[in-house]
Amino acid sequence: MPKCVLIVEPDEGARKALSTMFASFRGWEPKSAPSLSEAYAACAANQIDLIVTESTMPDGSGFDLISKTRTQSNVPKIVVIAKSCALPPREVLKLGADAFFRKPVNRAEILEFVQNAFPNK
Repeated sequence: MPKCVLIVEPDEGARKALSTMFASFRGWEPKSAPSLSEAYAACAANQIDLIVTESTMPDGSGFDLISKTRTQSNVPKIVVIAKSCALPPREVLKLGADAFFRKPVNRAEILEFVQNAFPNK
């Protein structure tokens, strides 16, 4: 059974690029959401193994998503991506993210994180 990644990204082009990238990783099925409200609905309706979220969303922030997800679901891993972020990476991790990547994301770095975070995949 494939693992499910939820890509939460307001920019349609970036969302499609990330979905395509994860679809190319063996054993991963991408789902996507352009907003936090759609992300919360996707988490409620699906077994999500990994969330990849932009830090800045039209209806909140990726940090809001981390907080709510960590307290209300069992999503094992959350990654934050951002072109610019007011917080240093160490602070992003303290908020509950498992990793932080700057945009444009590097495919090899994301793949390495996925392989290390999910070694049986």
